[in-house]
Amino acid sequence: MARHHRLFALLVDPADAGAPPPACLGLPGDMSLSQAAAALAAALNEVPALERLGLRIGDETIGVATRAHVAVHGLPGTGGSPGQDNGARPHGTRGPGAGDGATLPGTPTDFEIIRFRCADASCDRLELRIHVDDDLPACPEHGSMELMP
Repeated sequence: MARHHRLFALLVDPADAGAPPPACLGLPGDMSLSQAAAALAAALNEVPALERLGLRIGDETIGVATRAHVAVHGLPGTGGSPGQDNGARPHGTRGPGAGDGATLPGTPTDFEIIRFRCADASCDRLELRIHVDDDLPACPEHGSMELMP
């Protein structure tokens, strides 16, 4: 499981040591770095009020992605360079995996963010996903979560 942590560490803010974030993006364990970066970008675009977002790949918690970190460093594999959301990378630079031939260039556009919220009305915990499987999300404090419209 440490493989995920090393590979996806580029997506999280190493300086974030705050309280656990109010939302988490749960992604399948077989995602590439560029797919995870595109899903993270989609999640941040979907919920503009989120400044901090937990990131989980498979069943491994990677860390906390922050809007500030993404703005400064960009997201690998999405075509965004530091300071740009989706602009072209500077000439001669490439993101991790850019030459592996396994992914098409550009940002995947087929991610639809599925939002769940804690069933307890007093809790503001969110779980964001790009897939739904038999392992439905659960609030760590109250248990069940419900699908948001």
